[in-house]
Formats: sequence, structure tokens, C-alpha cells
Amino acid sequence: MIDVTNPMLEDDDDYEPVAPPRTSFAASRKPVKSRKGSPRARATAKDVRLLAHVGKFILMHAESARQLLVTEPNPIDGSGGGTLPSVVTVTKRLEKLKSLGYMRSRDIPGTNRIYGITSAGVSMAQRHGYLLNEGEAARKTLDSYSGLDSLNHDLAVSHVAAQFASPIGYFKESLNLRTIRSESLVSEYELRRHQKITENESLKGTDRKWGEWRAQKLAEVEHMIAEGRMEWRDVLDFYPELWVFGQPARLDQGFVCSLKFPDLVVSRESKRTSRASGSLAVEVELTKKSNSEYERILRTYALELQQPMLIQRVLYVTNNVQVRNLVTKIDRAHGFGLVNSGRLEFIDLTASDGVTLMTFARTM
Repeated sequence: MIDVTNPMLEDDDDYEPVAPPRTSFAASRKPVKSRKGSPRARATAKDVRLLAHVGKFILMHAESARQLLVTEPNPIDGSGGGTLPSVVTVTKRLEKLKSLGYMRSRDIPGTNRIYGITSAGVSMAQRHGYLLNEGEAARKTLDSYSGLDSLNHDLAVSHVAAQFASPIGYFKESLNLRTIRSESLVSEYELRRHQKITENESLKGTDRKWGEWRAQKLAEVEHMIAEGRMEWRDVLDFYPELWVFGQPARLDQGFVCSLKFPDLVVSRESKRTSRASGSLAVEVELTKKSNSEYERILRTYALELQQPMLIQRVLYVTNNVQVRNLVTKIDRAHGFGLVNSGRLEFIDLTASDGVTLMTFARTM
């Protein structure tokens, strides 16, 4: 059953109509042709939520947007709702936002049309309470992509994030998660910005690595909590850069990542009452990494999860059975025990129907 109190389900009429941005006074005085009976184009609550998502995750296509535009129950008797709109309907909405000046698109051979946000779109989302956290609005744009590999990966991350935020509740059964609010989805780009600020302030001009700084900061945090100067649920509000993982190098523990950005973090910190975190680190994998790289990553997560102060589990979301098999084999071979313990879980990367494996165009 859809949670009608969730902000993802606000009525389209909750937001006042917004006219498209005008380029000049002269242009604004030009007569506008309109069809009889056709309502004036405006941005609605659902439009704003789409803008907020693209502003945070850079880009999306219509298949991903469907997941955020699920039909809502009848407000009188609660009947109906929970239906995905068609790709055609969603594309019309995205094109409307483009005509209003809030989105732009890019056509790349081998892919569907990709949509990104404009500065006016970011302002529109912020006006309605989205993208207000430091670094939440990504600075990367559609023009930043030169090839399909990185574009496909970011499309996949955006798609998975939309599933977490969808009223359908894609992970209600598999992960016991209902719809996740937009501000509780932390993007890699947000983490990169926090990490860069901290690196410039605390590590620049020194020989210290990120893993070393992070270990020291975690010890300081525990001390502050022990003295009653901070609560566990406030740790990541004060230091969101701690979700950028890394371990100090030690000869007795094998190779680790000194710096590891997850693709996405699902924050559960607002519900936290103890030392143990309920948050999730998400890795979206379309292609295999090398054996040695997976060894470093899994060892880093295994050490992190020995004392789960910042995350509870790691999720590998993939449409590639080879990724699943290789990660499982490396985890077993090195005795990390992540898969068997449930600290690492695999989730299928599916289309909006929640069943069909999602596919992306490959570089020719």
C-alpha cells in the first residue's frame, strides 16, 4: 500500500503555477498563441520532484522518470494508484519542462534521449525546498560526457536512486525499505564535494592519506559522544565526508582503498538511536572490475563493517551475472564473509517494472 503521507505523493495542485523564464522584456510582450481550452503551461509538484532528482543525479531518461511519477490513490476513498505512466506520457512531461527552460536534453547515438537540468531548474527546485543541503545540487552537466561508458554508469545510478525514491516501494520486500525521501539519498558528487573541502582544509601540504585522517576523526567522534557533546544521529550531519570510505594502510591486513566513494548512500541516520548505523552504501556495477580492485574494495568494506558506525550493509546493484559471481568468489577466497553474513547483498538492476533487467547502450 502506498504511503499517502510521504512527500513524494503531494498533490500537483500544492504548488502554484510558474511561468517559464523570460529572456527579455521585449520577448515577454510578444503575443502568445494558445489553443482554445488548453491550460497555461506550468510546473507542478511532480515536475519539481523530477527537477530535484535530476539536479542531484545529473541526468535521467524517461524510463527512470516513470518511477517517480506513479499515479496516486483517490484522495476520497484511497482506491487506485500505484500505476506507472507510459514512457510517452513521461516524455511529454519532460519535454514540457524543457520548453519551460527548466531542463535540457541531449541525443547520443545508441541511447534514448537524456535529460539534464538548467540553472533555472535548480532554482525552481530550491524554491520548493529541494537541493538546499551543501553540495546537494551537482555541478556536472550533460556536456561533461564524452563517451557512453561513464554516461551509462551515471544513468544507472540515477535510475536506482529513482527506485529508492519511488512511491512503488521497489525495495520494500527485499530490503524492508519504503520510499526514501530525496534528502536521504546522498550522491557521489555530494560526497566528492564534502571530501574535497575537508582535504583542502586538513590534508593539503601534509603526507597524511584520507584513510589515516578518517580513522582519527572517527576516534574523535566517539570521544565527543562519550562526553555527551554529540549524539550518534548527528554524526553524519556534522561530518558527511565520513561516508567517503578509506582505511589506513597496514602491512598485516593486505591492500585496502585509501579513498573509496560509494555510488550512492541511502541515509537512515534520522532514525538512529545507537552506535550501529542503518545506512546503506550502494555500488552500481554494469561491468566487471579487476580481481585486485575488488579485493581492495571488499577488504575496505569488511574492515568498515567490523564496527558498523556509518553503514549497516553494502548493496551491489547489477545487471551482470559475471559481477555477482566474481564478487562472491573474491569475498569467499579472502575470507571476508560479507556475502554469507548478509553485510553485502546483491540487487538486480531492473527496469521500472521491477522484473526485467535494465540494459544500456554499449560503446561501439
